Amino acid sequence: MSFADNLKRIRKDKNLSQEELAELLKVTRQAVSKWEKGKSIPNTENLIALSRFFDVEVSYFIHDTDMNVSDTSITYESNDENIVIVNNGQEIVSARKTLRCTNIIMVLLIIFAAVFAGISIYTGILAFTVPMESDFEFVYFSEFNINIFDVFIVSVVLFGVLVVGIVITVIIKVMQSKKLKTKEIKKC
Repeated sequence: MSFADNLKRIRKDKNLSQEELAELLKVTRQAVSKWEKGKSIPNTENLIALSRFFDVEVSYFIHDTDMNVSDTSITYESNDENIVIVNNGQEIVSARKTLRCTNIIMVLLIIFAAVFAGISIYTGILAFTVPMESDFEFVYFSEFNINIFDVFIVSVVLFGVLVVGIVITVIIKVMQSKKLKTKEIKKC
């Protein structure tokens, strides 16, 4: 078997997609695709990383051999971060995807919190700077016939809920980061 065949077979044996393998090796999916099609071969660093990741000798990829691949653990040393991963590769990819989703949720919560903070400030200024001769209960928010003070209260409450959501998301993100780092053990 050729290098391309060996790589494709061992990747499929571990139930990894080209994208997941590329993410773990810190290369592009296109690079993995070219390797598996035989259009190019990895440089020495990537070849060593592949052998460490799949827990096989470099000769597995170079020579026509039929070695058994252990399903228990995967060891990988990153080229630039000196990280050794001792765990199932699928768990690490899943943890990274969850971390990315948490980041997206946190950004959306921050955007909504900023919007409601702006609404709170605007309606607060309108509600509390009404001339003394008029009662603020009769000041209405534009064309919607809604009491401006009610809009202020609702926007402050929603802002508070979003801030609590941001705090919870940050806590979850920190916990997920710690969990991911336990899977990625720094090399001494």
